[in-house]
Order: sequence, then C-alpha cells, then structure tokens
Amino acid sequence: MASSSPTSSSWSPENDLLTKPTRVQAPSKIARDGGDEDDDDVSPWRDASRLRSVEALRAICRKYSIPDGFTPLLAGDRSARALPPPGSVCVFVDALEAGMRLPLHSFFGAVLDHFGIAPGQLAPNGWRALAGFVVLSHFAGAPPSLPVFRHFFTLFLLPHRLYSLRGKDAASAGPLFRQLKGTDARWRKEFFFLSSPAASPWQCLVQWGRPFKSATSDPSLTGPGKAVAASLLRARGGSPIDLTAYLRDSNLAAAKIIVALNFF
Repeated sequence: MASSSPTSSSWSPENDLLTKPTRVQAPSKIARDGGDEDDDDVSPWRDASRLRSVEALRAICRKYSIPDGFTPLLAGDRSARALPPPGSVCVFVDALEAGMRLPLHSFFGAVLDHFGIAPGQLAPNGWRALAGFVVLSHFAGAPPSLPVFRHFFTLFLLPHRLYSLRGKDAASAGPLFRQLKGTDARWRKEFFFLSSPAASPWQCLVQWGRPFKSATSDPSLTGPGKAVAASLLRARGGSPIDLTAYLRDSNLAAAKIIVALNFF
C-alpha cells in the first residue's frame, strides 16, 4: 500500500473531515456516461492495485464476510477509475474496513445514487460517516433518511475525483460524530473489482462520475424530518460519537449493514 502525490510524499487525499470542502464540479456528460478518465478537473490517476493474487482476494472476502455469489476480480493494470468489468464495481480494501459491506445496504445505494458517484469514489472516512449514520438511525428507532443525512453531512471533493463527507453543526447542536483523523494515502493502492450475482446488482453508478450541484444543496426538512433529526441527536447524547469504537461488527449487524455471514 505505497503511494505518493505529484507534490508531496506525505500528502493524503483523505484529510476528510479536516479539510476545507472544495466546490463540487458541474455535471459532465462524459464523466457520467463513460468518457476519458483524464478530465480537466482532476490530475491523472493510473495507479495499479497492489493486490495481485486470487488468494489475497479470497482472504479479503473471508475477513469482511462477503457473501457467496459475489466474485472478486483482480484489477491487474486497470485503474480504479477505469470502466469496471460488466456487473462489477471498484472496491477499496480500506472502504470495507471503514464500514462498507456487501451486499450494499439500501441506504448506501440511495446516498451514492443521489450524489451520482460510484462506491469506489467515496473515501474511507466517508464510508465511516455513512455507516455511522445508519447505525445511529437504527438505535434511534428511525429508518435512515436521505434529507436528514444531508442535513447533517455535506459532500466534498478530494483529488482524483474522490469524495468524502463532512459533518455539519446542524441546528447549532453540533455534529453527530467526532472529527476523524486523516488517513494515509496508501489506501488508494489496494483495490479490486467485485461482481454481483444479482440481475440488477448495484443501486448506483458503477463508473466514476461527478455530482450535480443540485444534489449538494442544503435540504429543507419537513416536520417529520425535523423529528427524525431530533431523535438522532437524542440517541447521540451530549457529545459527538467516536466512530472508531462505534463501528464494531455487532453494531453493523444490528443495523443490517452486515446481513449475511457467508464466507467466500
């Protein structure tokens, strides 16, 4: 897992909740429909994956309880941003460690689809925020709500057309989760493609895209939405939640993010 940026060997694309958000780019038909990956708004990224053996993929599937039927595919020299093999998406190992699980929770798919990004575009700390929101919603006794999620979080752009999520101080009540530390850029070096057994496997883009600006506007919560937001703050308690302790497997299973324990 070794990587460096064009400008600094210590630079990390995932300072995430610590970094000032970058304005989301305008929609691009090329980006959403599968054009050249070297867009004018991002620097080229052609890093190959360090994962080079089927045995390594099998070990990853066992560790993260990826159900039978999903087929892991070595990336070879294919870029993470390249058009994925039919029926598959790019998966970063650190995203699985952060809370992404297969099959994708329906709310994960809804959020990715709303923003118009593929699973591989959401950086690990973004997955932590997303998984934490689903777990907190479960313990608050409320189904996860997209408008409420957007009330508490904003999407922001990282280099290489990656994105993450920043917690907001919603309604002056403070963020739901404690600020996360940035992660080492080397996470970008371990990825593979995963094919789903379902006829319509993914509820979101499979090739990397760019969000429409309208998808990132602040939502106006209705009365029921305000009630759900208040229930999440009550479940959070008096201070932001530490996601490093909160996202244990038992909580992921309780929130049905982990829905099967079949091993590859």
